[in-house]
Amino acid sequence: MISALGQHKLPCVFRGNHWGRTITALVVAGLATIASARLFVVDPDDADSSTIAQNYVAGRIDNEMVETVKVPDPAPEPVTITLTLERSALIYDYLQDAGLDLGTAAHWGAFFEQTAATRRLDQGHALTLQRDPETGELRGLRYNLDDRIVITEETAGDGVIHATQELIRYSLHPVVMSFRVRSDFSHEAERNALPKPILATLEYAFQGQRGLRDLPRGSDVRLVYQEKVSRDGSARVVTGLQAAQISYGGPHSECVCVPRRAWRSAPL
Repeated sequence: MISALGQHKLPCVFRGNHWGRTITALVVAGLATIASARLFVVDPDDADSSTIAQNYVAGRIDNEMVETVKVPDPAPEPVTITLTLERSALIYDYLQDAGLDLGTAAHWGAFFEQTAATRRLDQGHALTLQRDPETGELRGLRYNLDDRIVITEETAGDGVIHATQELIRYSLHPVVMSFRVRSDFSHEAERNALPKPILATLEYAFQGQRGLRDLPRGSDVRLVYQEKVSRDGSARVVTGLQAAQISYGGPHSECVCVPRRAWRSAPL
């Protein structure tokens, strides 16, 4: 009896599993159909977002007013005045002589003194002032402390001043000079502004020969020396004699060239 009932129920269990699988397949197909239908239906909000995204092309936004940025006009170039100081004085006095009031001169002078460790400007040194072409206000200054260091001050506005020490940058330049001795050599050397180190080198080179001071009138002097010149032209340093030639006038003309050993050993 038990065996017969079991044999009768087995087909029922098989049919139940068959219908369950069928229902599951229908549900999956229905969900797939709904998902496919959503691909063809665009939500209004999604459409707006899609349109906006398409309008962001190559760094610009369509359908919007692009505001034009106004670039301020650059400040006019300052008026630059470079002079060699004829006397030594305090920085404050020079700035007041240049037209600055007492308070402004003291303000600039204080930064100068902190940076240069001195308040004194020495005779023969170069001083450069930069002034506003419209207002005449001081924008900056440069002072050659020596032949190596320059003191630079610049204003950033509203009383803010930047003061620094900088190395002077040079470039080498040859200088060619020639002149004829009309009276005596010393007078002609001074008249032609022959640098003292070069004059000392020539005098050293001609020791034991006809002295420079004994050159006859009509003698021709030709020489080449080298000097270092700063980029702004405010500093010049003679570095040495490169070549020299002296031709004696008269029927017995003679040419004397300065030997190279004299250039190296001369007291420059």
